[in-house]
Amino acid sequence: MGRAFEIGVGSKSGIRICHGDTIMDPKLRVLNYDATFQHGGFTCKSEPSGVTCFNAGRHGFSIARGRQEVF
Repeated sequence: MGRAFEIGVGSKSGIRICHGDTIMDPKLRVLNYDATFQHGGFTCKSEPSGVTCFNAGRHGFSIARGRQEVF
């Protein structure tokens, strides 16, 4: 199972992808619980139960400590 996710602006489903490294930048902001971030046709919502990201067609992914879902 991949540990990273990808969704395109017009995609009909999110996908799991494999990766060789993770880019971390301490200057990037943290998406606090109960907050929403929107940019370039994507929306991400952070809740105590996990994070859900989706495009305008409502396709994307959800991640949490105990599960991963692509839709």
